[in-house]
Amino acid sequence: MLRILMGVLGVVPTPPLAVSVSPSSINEAQGGCPIVSSQITATASGGQPSYSYAWTWQSGGIGLTIDSPSSLATTITKSGSGIGSGVLLMTVTDQEPDTATDTCSVTLECGT
Repeated sequence: MLRILMGVLGVVPTPPLAVSVSPSSINEAQGGCPIVSSQITATASGGQPSYSYAWTWQSGGIGLTIDSPSSLATTITKSGSGIGSGVLLMTVTDQEPDTATDTCSVTLECGT
């Protein structure tokens, strides 16, 4: 409501909070490895900076580790043999506090 009133009064409204995750999909496989990992990064824009970040599993994620769950960028790690997969959810919160989300499909396989 406040953003709409500010626009009517001639003040340029703030663009809405948005987040984009890169890459949007990870599919990595390595043979004969003890560990396989991949990095993912979020980019936030709009809203009222500064932002806080939270990486969580929307689904799956069993056997996978989020190395930096409250950072702009993180590494997803699979230890030991087998396949780990899930949908990684990035939630960005600004100072309003508004939130925006994006996801990344993750599959990491570590062969023997």
